[in-house]
Amino acid sequence: MSGPIKEKKNSKEQILNLVRQASAGIQKHDLKADTVRETSVLCDGLQLSSRYDRQALASYQLKNIDFKKDIWIYGPGLGDSARMACGLISSGHTVHVVVICPILFCQLCETDAFDGLFTNPKISFELGGDSYPIHQNSCCCFTELMLEMNYANTLKTSLRCALDEDYAKKNFKNSIGARMLKRARANLSALRSERPLTQDVLPQCQSAAVLCSGPSLESDFSKLKSWLSAHPGAKVIAVETALIYLEKTDLIPDFIVNIDDLAALRAGDMYMKDPSYYKKSALIYAVSSPEKLWGSFEGPRYYLTTQSMSAAIPELPVSMSLYSSGSVALTAVSLSLALGATEIALLGADFAYDNGYSHAGLKIGNDPLTGTVGRIRVMCNDGQLRDTQRNFLVYREDLASLIASRPDVKFQNLASHGAVIRGALAI
Repeated sequence: MSGPIKEKKNSKEQILNLVRQASAGIQKHDLKADTVRETSVLCDGLQLSSRYDRQALASYQLKNIDFKKDIWIYGPGLGDSARMACGLISSGHTVHVVVICPILFCQLCETDAFDGLFTNPKISFELGGDSYPIHQNSCCCFTELMLEMNYANTLKTSLRCALDEDYAKKNFKNSIGARMLKRARANLSALRSERPLTQDVLPQCQSAAVLCSGPSLESDFSKLKSWLSAHPGAKVIAVETALIYLEKTDLIPDFIVNIDDLAALRAGDMYMKDPSYYKKSALIYAVSSPEKLWGSFEGPRYYLTTQSMSAAIPELPVSMSLYSSGSVALTAVSLSLALGATEIALLGADFAYDNGYSHAGLKIGNDPLTGTVGRIRVMCNDGQLRDTQRNFLVYREDLASLIASRPDVKFQNLASHGAVIRGALAI
């Protein structure tokens, strides 16, 4: 149950009734006072505010807020940002305080943390859930995004992605983007004899299976075989690292997709040991991919450019555009849409680890393809929380947005233990 309190905007009794229902089964937190210059609260060892300057923190949280509009605050923390927003918001507008950690909210209601907020006519307390929208004119208590991860997990991870977006774009441009541009320029001479991907070389199909390299590629491979049997003529699109497992099977994909120059360096080592094996597969690769991947590939092959790459290297003929957002999984899905598929099955697009595995057949710690596991857990299709990493959350969010942009296409997620993907029916 989620949504705004309608009958009486600031009724403490009403919001507590809703929140208590939502908090069923969630373990209570260990709350401790923490004082240096000001009194803050530690929740399971994490700060809910600042023990040095709570007003300065509230001001920072509200720095990008337009006070001439309604404001949404996801996670009230200790109520400091809500109090400050009420003093700054224009007349006739509302500060929506969205509860995202129900048991924490109940525990703080037993203290004086929210004194005066329930009777403030400018405030509407609302219970957030996975269907609760993310509004543009908003801020959040970052600590609450790391608590009670079994409640409103999709909302919390989406909020985290929104916070990371600007940083991620700048970091990509200055690090990975710069490296890939350097590689593309080094490839320029060899690329002159290669063909760009164009729509006219792509066959059309009604259904497609997109295979990524998550643990479910192996554990749910039998589901894929059944799906393909029920969809004759379906095209199979595999990301390059999915070949690590697929080469142990009898399934040869129709398309292989690569946009990661580092993953491409493992060609001939971890996968694609015999390029002639893929004579009937088409390779779609980024102009920044090392020639080691595509130079000796015996099937049809086409390179991909991006708008930024084309601007930086104008002498290289442009290709058709496929969406990536930094993830080859999204490029593969974008390719399936370019093929005209109206029913798409996803397997291995897990965006989560499973039972100590990061990729199909690769254990965490022995995996050269993935970064370290952070303190992030994501809700999966079987109702369990599993470890993940920040960039996986971003890619999943972007995939959900791509799916939402195509309501005419039926997406199915075959990964039993993979992360929930909005818009993709788990089967």
